[in-house]
Amino acid sequence: MSNLQIIEALCSLVESQAQLIQRLAFALSEAGYLNEEDVRLMTDTQKKYSEILGADEAPDNL
Repeated sequence: MSNLQIIEALCSLVESQAQLIQRLAFALSEAGYLNEEDVRLMTDTQKKYSEILGADEAPDNL
């Protein structure tokens, strides 16, 4: 496996993990298990993620 293939595979894995974390965070939020600090951290993290990728590059699930 070339370095580029490894990078692509790792990027795909990170994207899958990000989607899973977002779904779990939503479920926790719906169940009322998140406090204001948790919500702020989630919002900040999502903003940073979008800033890194750019507005037109963010996945549809964000």
